[in-house]
Amino acid sequence: MLVRTMDAVATRFQGRTIGSKDPLAKIDIDPLRPLNNLLWGYLQSGPLRLTVRRRAHEYEHQYGLRLSGHSVPTEPSGGRAPGFQEAFHTLLRLAAKGKTDPSRVGDALGEVRMALEKGGGAHNQFGDLPWTARVEMLMQQWVLARPEVHAFLPRRRAAGDEPWMASVDAMKKLHAWPGPPARHYRDLAVSGERLLLSIRSGDEDDGSHERAAAWAGRWRPEVKRYIHAYKAVTGADPG
Repeated sequence: MLVRTMDAVATRFQGRTIGSKDPLAKIDIDPLRPLNNLLWGYLQSGPLRLTVRRRAHEYEHQYGLRLSGHSVPTEPSGGRAPGFQEAFHTLLRLAAKGKTDPSRVGDALGEVRMALEKGGGAHNQFGDLPWTARVEMLMQQWVLARPEVHAFLPRRRAAGDEPWMASVDAMKKLHAWPGPPARHYRDLAVSGERLLLSIRSGDEDDGSHERAAAWAGRWRPEVKRYIHAYKAVTGADPG
């Protein structure tokens, strides 16, 4: 909902509305006045930002995961990654247990690495697209964390939330977007990224049961955080 929130703010800043029942149409944009130059530059650079289509195809190519929404392309991507999510969630279920057979964890780690390689490894847009998406979304978080945006949107920040989350949750409430608060999506994304980086940077040819057991012990808190966020977002256990 981060990108959708930023797009909604930018649209209202231009004096435009999204449909006849846009709840932002009734909100005065005067609080955004100090951000004029910043929002103007953001809009002018729009053609240079990643499109939903490019991100959607890369997510599907790398991980076999499809975005949802009216802007998502309907045509499938080329070379969709097979079996990544199933392999990843199998590994998480094993790692979440206090006592797990290290050989099973080692086998599951190997399956995730193979699924990542089948999804494209480190070629295609893998090197540049994630970095570009990260920069763009960090900038969006920074803008939505500004006090001017907080004055523009009716908001209530929960304890422990990052400042931008209040803006996303306020926009979610205004538009009646489904789903839990932004915190759960953030936790799911951050935990998932940390776990995948730990797997990608591991010794793929080692196959050591001791290393597998050490990985499970080291990353068990992050695994449990991911599982909790996944349940909150999807209503189901991983797998």
